[in-house]
Amino acid sequence: HILSLGSNQCTKAQHIIESAIKEGSWVYLQNCHVCSAWMPVLSSLLQNLASGAYDVHPDFRLWLTTIPFAGLPMPILQNAVKVMIEAPVGLKANLRENMQTALKHNSWK
Repeated sequence: HILSLGSNQCTKAQHIIESAIKEGSWVYLQNCHVCSAWMPVLSSLLQNLASGAYDVHPDFRLWLTTIPFAGLPMPILQNAVKVMIEAPVGLKANLRENMQTALKHNSWK
């Protein structure tokens, strides 16, 4: 599941994550900085995962993309594997990269 966070997408993201935990799906949330008010909820959800509150499917994975921002909770930063990618220069290159990612992961269902 690929979801670009924005207006009213935070609640949808939570439902997608909770379903993916059970099904073993991968979730890719783009632009987490847009939903900074929702980050404490995500942090709490991830802490519950780590504490064993959920029966987590072994194939479940969660990918988050963001630009650096002050609202990203420390537990997410401390417990995540961080990968830094330099953004492509220009709108056309950025769109091309996003489309290639979406097509590669067959997210157009």
